[in-house]
Amino acid sequence: MKIDYGTTNAVKVKHRLDMLLRDVSIKIPQAMFQAVTTQHIEHVVVCTSVDVFSGPHHMGTIGLKYKTREGKDVETYYIKSEHIQKLRGNHRNIRETISFKEALKCALTFFKVQPEDARVKDMRETMSTHITTAYDSASHNLSRSVRNNTMLHPMLEYCINVIDNPSGATPMPARLFTDIASIRQHVDNYRIMQSVRESFKNNRGVIVRLERDGSLTKIELRAIKDEPTIKSMGSTYDLPLYYQEKLAMLKICQPQQPIDNVGVKFAKEVKGVVVTDFFLIEGETITTC
Repeated sequence: MKIDYGTTNAVKVKHRLDMLLRDVSIKIPQAMFQAVTTQHIEHVVVCTSVDVFSGPHHMGTIGLKYKTREGKDVETYYIKSEHIQKLRGNHRNIRETISFKEALKCALTFFKVQPEDARVKDMRETMSTHITTAYDSASHNLSRSVRNNTMLHPMLEYCINVIDNPSGATPMPARLFTDIASIRQHVDNYRIMQSVRESFKNNRGVIVRLERDGSLTKIELRAIKDEPTIKSMGSTYDLPLYYQEKLAMLKICQPQQPIDNVGVKFAKEVKGVVVTDFFLIEGETITTC
């Protein structure tokens, strides 16, 4: 059973909830649990509810709470899922029961693992959005740096001078070298991001997702049009060597920092957990910067 206590300070799961989660994990091997709420019992912090994930896909929530029944506080299971549709009540996406068997049946009924083709589509569309946003940001940063820089007019004057007097043009003013250097980073970032975007648009590479349990999920972009191909891997060693090298390089880079001929990585938070996606450009590792 895979459970992440995160920042809750919990050291274990409450007994009745623990039994339920173990049975859910047997029936749904992909299920991973993220602690949400806790309770102090005899000076020990125990987990009383969890979010349930399949990869980054949030399937629902399982928890325990006390409800008053016939004048007594009774410990009750509750299952929350977007697939639960109740006709009445304030909590239309929640089922409650004191029965272990009913709680297990409810969880197995309403917690839906994403089909393979849906996971491929989700990873592809997520990466497309990330890359488009990063490209637009690089373009905006370059335009802004040029507009805000005092080099624009002197540079235009120099270029006009070269056009009008190609043989007798004066050397470029020294201050322009300094100004150009100040925007060089934006120029390089835009150029590399443009190259990465073209590689992605032409399906030249793979998408690799680092899952919350440390495993990897890979999809081959070239195969998407023919038949979705998605593969789970235990470690980077299951990748071809040149992809291993590129993944290692991107792991130490900041998100949205592209590397020429290598790729780019992005990170987003899902229910308090960071999910990291990499786009790796196919081919041998050849860098120019």
